[in-house]
Amino acid sequence: MPDPDVIRLAYMGLLERAPESQAAIDYWVASGHKLDRLIYSLIQTPEFRALHAQRSVDPYFSSKPEVIETAASAEQLAALFERTHEQWTALGDNDPYWSVIQSDQFRGIKLDDARHAAFYATGAEPAALLDRVVERTGLPRPEGVCVELGCGVGRVTRLLAKRFEKVIAIDISPGNLRNAMMSAAREGLGNIQFVHLATLADLDKVKGYDVFHSMKTLPRNTPPVQRHLLDWAFRGLNPGGMFLFQAQTWSPEYRFRVEDYLKSAPAQMDSHSLPVHEILAVAAERGVVLADIWEDSWTEQMGSHTLFGRRA
Repeated sequence: MPDPDVIRLAYMGLLERAPESQAAIDYWVASGHKLDRLIYSLIQTPEFRALHAQRSVDPYFSSKPEVIETAASAEQLAALFERTHEQWTALGDNDPYWSVIQSDQFRGIKLDDARHAAFYATGAEPAALLDRVVERTGLPRPEGVCVELGCGVGRVTRLLAKRFEKVIAIDISPGNLRNAMMSAAREGLGNIQFVHLATLADLDKVKGYDVFHSMKTLPRNTPPVQRHLLDWAFRGLNPGGMFLFQAQTWSPEYRFRVEDYLKSAPAQMDSHSLPVHEILAVAAERGVVLADIWEDSWTEQMGSHTLFGRRA
């Protein structure tokens, strides 16, 4: 996270001036945002665009294409998934809330009442997003069964359960699922079916649903696994069913080779990209249509997008 000196340097380097006030510096210091979010915010300003009108400033077009492998054998796919499963088993056991929102205030296995309330309050916006985008696109309000991939500790799940007839909440982390179940029990929510995704074969337990919903989950998986998950998600939609999910569609200098990754040292938490053309290819194969896509701020990184669509 940037300190005051770094913030001043970012302003000078991008806008060729000092920050407009001490309040602006204080905001970025207190916000908890990472440096890339500060930089991204500054390059989106009209001031930056006017200052650099004669230069190519779009990082998507100015960065060179990198190799991102999305195909894998059955054995490789299982190995890729197991590595993610091990990561999230550890995270769910040791830092369940921080694993969902990477803020120091949510560190620890148990939160006090104030932090617990603050954490679960953050689920309101992603839970309400589906109705907002449906209203914007003019499609009918979805009902029935909602599948949530990556339910985490249940911060969004509990709100989806109050919105839909049934929610099937899926997660890779046993620890996170335990917290999600306790959250549902506290609120007396009996219309949630929890599914532990121990292997990719467990996806076969879930099919025939009306909405697929997933935020900040796909990028935690490798590109081949992401493609597999989307293929399953699109296949399982009922006629007229809708999907809403977030994906990291590109990252500067991101590359992925299956064998190189499997030979590399494990990280605490991975973040991966899946190009838009790969997402559209899976959608075309499974007969679903993209209705809207927009750049979002769920991850505070460039290249994060939310995608919405439906089965005809």
